[in-house]
Amino acid sequence: MPNKLVEMPIGKKVHMLTLTDTYRNDTNRLQAIVDCDCGKKGHVVQFSRWVGGGVKSCGCLRTGPSDKRQTVFPIGETFGKLTLKSVSYEKVGSRNKPMAIVDCGCGSTNHKCQWNHLKDGRIATCGCGMGKFTHGGSGTLTHDRWKSMKSRVRSNNPKTRQHYKDRGITVCDRWDNIEDGFVNFLADMGECSENLELDRIDNDKGYSPENCRWVTKAEQVRNRRYKRERSPYHNVFPYSRFGWKFSVMLDGVRLVSESTFTNPKDAALEYNKAASRLGVDPIKEVLN
Repeated sequence: MPNKLVEMPIGKKVHMLTLTDTYRNDTNRLQAIVDCDCGKKGHVVQFSRWVGGGVKSCGCLRTGPSDKRQTVFPIGETFGKLTLKSVSYEKVGSRNKPMAIVDCGCGSTNHKCQWNHLKDGRIATCGCGMGKFTHGGSGTLTHDRWKSMKSRVRSNNPKTRQHYKDRGITVCDRWDNIEDGFVNFLADMGECSENLELDRIDNDKGYSPENCRWVTKAEQVRNRRYKRERSPYHNVFPYSRFGWKFSVMLDGVRLVSESTFTNPKDAALEYNKAASRLGVDPIKEVLN
């Protein structure tokens, strides 16, 4: 084993894995050799994943045909008019997906649907209410905006969830009502014209008649909560909601920093270090 390391936390246990040795592989990445509580010995994982807790076992904990972690399904819970009875995995396309078996409040039983559709609110009946609650808006731009609004606040995608679900952003009961939510939304907001987006006036509050409006895409961008001030230093610029970056012009090519900085001054100081190495003019405002 090439480039064997010393002074590693041999014997340390993270979750079910105990470190027994370390080495670097052919690409110079640090690997951990671990023993699992299940009895398997000599299992190899990336050291960073082991020490950070990203790997819990040698694989013996994996359950379900396609899931790396066990999902606990809320058997008996009601979603709209549907009550969850059981869940089984079935092949859908190229993946195994959980399918929910539900009973409907109308009396029909053993209705099958995708679990993700049930928990996200995309299905709430067995179809029994389709005739009673038809609003005629399906497929319209306004209806698409309404569906997208509900999807955003229910999404468990990490990139979406951090901006909505984790911040407590919700849809008001009047618009989220299963039977007439879209009808109420249409009455409060009116029809959506082409090139308009649904915008929250106060980004720290949810979707409701008093906090929503139709705006153009440009107006919506100006209202984003991660809006940044202009940089006081040339070649330093705001990088979306994540912080600040700098760029250096070298032989007619603009090079952008890989690192992101929490404030423009830190980015400017790092720019000066790069400028010194590359032989270009520094930012004089941050010298000394």
